[in-house]
Formats: sequence, C-alpha cells, structure tokens
Amino acid sequence: RDDRPVTEYAHRPAHALDPEHVARELGTDPSFGLASGEAGARLERDGPNELERPRDLAYGRIAARQLFEPLVGLLVAATLVSAAIGETVEAAAIGLIVVLNAAFGFAQEVGAEHAVIALRASLETTASAIRDGREHVVPARELVVGDVVRIREGDRVPADARVLHTHGLEVDESLLTGESATVAKGSAAVAASAPLAERVSMVYAGTGVTRGTATAVVVATGARTEQGGGGGKGEGGGG
Repeated sequence: RDDRPVTEYAHRPAHALDPEHVARELGTDPSFGLASGEAGARLERDGPNELERPRDLAYGRIAARQLFEPLVGLLVAATLVSAAIGETVEAAAIGLIVVLNAAFGFAQEVGAEHAVIALRASLETTASAIRDGREHVVPARELVVGDVVRIREGDRVPADARVLHTHGLEVDESLLTGESATVAKGSAAVAASAPLAERVSMVYAGTGVTRGTATAVVVATGARTEQGGGGGKGEGGGG
C-alpha cells in the first residue's frame, strides 16, 4: 500500500473520485475498516486527529495591539496637537474616539479568539469507527486517514471524510461556509472544481449532522482538515 494522500494518485481530490476508488487508494475496506494494528501505526506516523491546543488568551497583548495600529497613532497625534494649541474640546473628542475604537477592537478580537477556541474544541469528541470488521467507539483524536466511520443525526463530524453510503444525510456546514441551510449528502462524485459548499460527497470536521446516517472514509485529520486550515493537503487540493 502506498501512503501518499489520495490527491496524489489521479490528481483529483476525493470528492471527485468514486468512493470505492478512495477507499482502495487509502488501503481500507468499506466493510471491514482498518485493522487495529494498522490504525495504530498510522496514528503513530501522522499524529492525533486534533488541532493545536490554544494557549490562554493574552488579553494584555490583544489590548496593546489596539493601541499600536497606524490609524490610532494618527488619532493620538491629533489629540496631542489639539491639546497643545488649546483646542481642549477637540482633543477630548478625538481622545474619546481613540478609547472607543480600542474598546471595540478589543471586544471583537477577544470574541474571535473565543470562537477559534470553541471550533478547536469541537474535535474533542468520540467517533464510531469500523475496525477489524466491528464498530468501535474511539476518541476522535485517534482517528486516522483510512478509518471508516459511521455518523448519525446529532453527531459532530470528527474528521474530513468521503461519503461511502448515506441514508438521508443532511449536514449543517455553516461553520465553514456561512450558509444556514443544511446540505443533503450523497456518495456520487462531483466535479473536481466544485467549491466546498457544493462538495456533497464530502463531510467535514466540526460540522453537525442534522438528519440521517452515513458511512464515510476519513481522508484528512487534524490540521489537514478544512477546519484546521489545511484544506488541500489531504482532500481538496488535487485540482
């Protein structure tokens, strides 16, 4: 078995290949899954299916960034000039703008950082993987490329995966696409050039299953997933 990503075989991403092709090239069996020993070896080789754990928020650093932007510097300079020439009202008004702008920027950046932490935490779940021909519940961080997983209504998709079989599967992908409508998934290949929102043959880490069930084969984990910012390394960049 060749360990290269599926995108390196036919120069097409997984969503544009038949599901049997994807499974074969990843060295897995859709019914049997991976052998436990093989899954362990891949985990050792590729590392866990998790994103880099965020550090505690550096609130002081975030606040400092708000005060050292070029526009803020200009406003501070304008405040000092106004105060120096006796225009105290103008100086106070500009100073107030500086404070409000910094407070608004601080709140926005802290909110964004908390959102990133929440996204990364969404991978810290369990998953149903077929190994040695049986379904096992395993920590999502232990999933590897080639694992065959089963996802059901209410699940959080644990890794980027190519759909093998589905029964009425619908997924909320607003996490990645911003679209509020759920997306119906199927196993048929789509065009290699299809944008992420139209890759109906794929499910992506961190998105939520709102309806139905499916069996899928993992094609990307951890930082190589779309959620991790590595889209294209494991699935989407074969073009």
